Amino acid sequence: MAAGPTSQSVRMQQQGGSEGEGPQVPTPFSGGSAVVDAHLVYPGDALDHLIAHAASSCLKGHGVAAVRSKAAGENDNATSESLVATTLGVLEVVNRLVSVRPLHARYSPQVGDVVVGRVMAISGRRWQIDIGARRDASMQLSAVTLPDGERRRRTRDDQNAMRAAFAEGDLVCCEVQAAHRDGGVALHARGTRYGKLAGGATVYVHPSVLKRSRHPFCELDADLGIGCVVGYNGVVWCGRLPNLQDVAPADDGDDDDDDDDAGGVGGDDNDEPRGDDMEVEEAKSTPAERRALAEGVARAAASVDVLRRLGLPVHPQAVIATRKLADEVNADLRAMADASFARLVLEREAERRNPNADDDDNM
Repeated sequence: MAAGPTSQSVRMQQQGGSEGEGPQVPTPFSGGSAVVDAHLVYPGDALDHLIAHAASSCLKGHGVAAVRSKAAGENDNATSESLVATTLGVLEVVNRLVSVRPLHARYSPQVGDVVVGRVMAISGRRWQIDIGARRDASMQLSAVTLPDGERRRRTRDDQNAMRAAFAEGDLVCCEVQAAHRDGGVALHARGTRYGKLAGGATVYVHPSVLKRSRHPFCELDADLGIGCVVGYNGVVWCGRLPNLQDVAPADDGDDDDDDDDAGGVGGDDNDEPRGDDMEVEEAKSTPAERRALAEGVARAAASVDVLRRLGLPVHPQAVIATRKLADEVNADLRAMADASFARLVLEREAERRNPNADDDDNM
C-alpha cells in the first residue's frame, strides 16, 4: 500500500474538479489569496509538494523553515532547499508567502482591546500582568487613576503604595494602550470602568470564539448588580459591578461610539476604584444577600460556559440571551450544565440565524 503524504488534507471548499485531484494552490500570478484545500501539517512535514512554485523563491512566514540538503547528482557541493513546517497548524499560501496558522494560537493584543489579566509581579514603577499573550504585559504607574482621582505626577509615595492598588494575584480589568512589534504590550486602567475585579467568577474561553463588540461590559441582573466583562483575551469575568445603571447596552449596532467611556461602567475619574467598593459592600451585606449574589454570579458564569462548550460566539448579547433562556425554562445550575439545556441554546441560536426556516418548512 503506497504511503500518502505526511500532511493531512482537510477539505474546506471544493470548486469543481474530481475528488482525487491534488490541492489547488493559487500561483503567484493568479491573484489568489487563499488555498482551496486547507492542509493540516505537523512539525517536520515537507511542504514542497503543497506549493506551486520553487521553495527558493518563496517567502517563509510563521511556522515555516528552510532546510538545505545535498542534491542528488554528480556535483557533491550542490545543495537543494526545501520547506518544512515547524508548528502544528493549517498551511496558508498567499502569493509567494507560505506560512502555517497555528491551531491553538495565543491571544494577539490589539490597541483598544479590553482585557482581563492577573498581576504576576511588581517591578519598579510597573505591574507585570498575564493576559494570555506571548509575553506578559506591563502597566505603568502613570497609566492608573489615583485613588483620590487627582491628576498629578506620581511620587515615591505612590510607588511604595502600588500593592495597595494591585497586588500579586489580583485580577484586573484594563485596556491595551500599545502593542509593539517585539511582542511587548502596554496597558492602562484609567477611569472607573477599569481596575481590580473583586470576587466574581472567571470563565476561560478561546479568544477565537469571542465576537468583538462595542461594549464588552453588560448587565445581567439589575436587582443584584451583576454584570459581565468580556475580555478579548479569552477571560470572561462575571460579578458585581458598581453603577450598573450606567452600563451601555450590549448591542452590535452601527451607532457611532465617539465617547471614550462608552460601553464601560459609568462615573468620572473621581469615583472610588471598583474592587474596593465591592469588598466594602459585600462585607456589609447579609448572609441571604451574599447567597443570592453567589447564585446569580454562578448562573451568569454557567451561561458563558454553555456557549464555550458549544463553540458558539461569546459576546455580551449571547450571554444575556442564554441567561434569559435559563430564566424562561426555570433551569437551575445543574440543569444549565445538562445536555438538554445546551440543545435548547442551539435551537434558539438556529432560530436567530435563520428566522424564516419555519416558514420554508410549511410551504
